[in-house]
Amino acid sequence: MIGIGSGSTIVYAVERLTEKVANEQLKVVCIPTSFQAKQLIVQHKLTLGDLDAYPELDLCIDGADEVDLKLCLIKGGGGCLLQEKIVASCAQDLVIIADYTKDSKRLGDQYKKGLVDMFCFIFIASIITYVTLVRGDFELSHGENIYSIVFMQFC
Repeated sequence: MIGIGSGSTIVYAVERLTEKVANEQLKVVCIPTSFQAKQLIVQHKLTLGDLDAYPELDLCIDGADEVDLKLCLIKGGGGCLLQEKIVASCAQDLVIIADYTKDSKRLGDQYKKGLVDMFCFIFIASIITYVTLVRGDFELSHGENIYSIVFMQFC
């Protein structure tokens, strides 16, 4: 069982996983951390699963939005932070992959957004009012029962 994350570098990991599964006839079930990950799994004809059926994973592979010189990183910039954390917490091992475009000397040098994920059952209007008063401008988007507030400036 493998958790599959999101982002530009995950595409390469899924392509390589697909090759290994085909060449070595591996039995692998992939648990997506996002809608994009689910699409990648289906597109590459890998076996799709979920945490209800497979609550314990051997590995989770995910990308990073920014990585500094000490290998500290920013994750979840695509808006799936909570779902990514839940899937990663079910895995024995977590592998984060990133290419040179994610490098920075200090976190926040490149990635300027701050994210807050919240489930749909939270009363959105109250949250929007609070965030507007505290932080100012933001964008609100949603997908797969998760709303993301993207702040226009990093904290």
